[in-house]
Amino acid sequence: MQFSVQYPDRPLNRLTTFFRIFTVIPIGIVLGAVSGETWRSSDSRAIFISAGGLLFFAPLLMILFRLKYPRWWFDWNLELQRFSNRVGIYVLLMDDQYPSTDERQSVHLDYQYPDAAGQLNRFLPLVKWFLAIPHYVVLFFLDVAGFFVVIVAWFAILFTGRYPRGMFGFIEGVVRWHNRVIGYAFVFVGPLVLPVAFFKMVGLGGLRELVTYEAKDTPLHRLDPRLKVLYPVAMGILSILLTWTFMLGLFALSILPWFWLRPSMQRVRVLLVMAIGPALGGLWVQGMS
Repeated sequence: MQFSVQYPDRPLNRLTTFFRIFTVIPIGIVLGAVSGETWRSSDSRAIFISAGGLLFFAPLLMILFRLKYPRWWFDWNLELQRFSNRVGIYVLLMDDQYPSTDERQSVHLDYQYPDAAGQLNRFLPLVKWFLAIPHYVVLFFLDVAGFFVVIVAWFAILFTGRYPRGMFGFIEGVVRWHNRVIGYAFVFVGPLVLPVAFFKMVGLGGLRELVTYEAKDTPLHRLDPRLKVLYPVAMGILSILLTWTFMLGLFALSILPWFWLRPSMQRVRVLLVMAIGPALGGLWVQGMS
């Protein structure tokens, strides 16, 4: 997934910035009309239901039973995401150009079309929304912080005409993370490859060995379960705090002891203890980069 917003290195329109909550209403109605929204009048006498929306259930069924992802369904989801992001960027004051329904403007979003037969797992779309739960939690707190950042940016634009570059980068990162999660959980593209691969390799037996003590030949099996759980947690936190390059270094150091373990299946299961932390941390780093 590739996402970026061109920084407006120019004075922004103070008037439309001040009234942004009102100027966005017309294009917001258009977006709602193609997003499958439902409106109900206050007296419940009239209900308006729009068509469209992000295609989720139909691609899920096609991948589950036919292992196919029709290209035009993918293109619809991608274009809807692009349109939604243009409106969202306008609301977040990152551009004063009115959102277009078809032109890309300053927002650049791309998902790579997946080869369903070769790249997608038939059953994984059933649980992708669940695997993304840690991201929902982190994004909730980032959204709260982003709300206050946008308020400060609003005052900055009114007084200086400029969006502070540091604040712009933070909001851009949060929006990028949202797009990664939506792409993975609902459009069936994107990251989370490493953690899923690890879980598939180790199986339930590997998870059990992570939290139990077993008197086997390897030092890792004989470790206290609390230490085995603490290790990937600590490595994951370090991976989040450090850069992607440092995360790869931590990952390499984590799997060095793996090469001295026998037999090979035991190697794979112990790998979970050593590498799942840096993998998850690297995933979160990827979400913001």
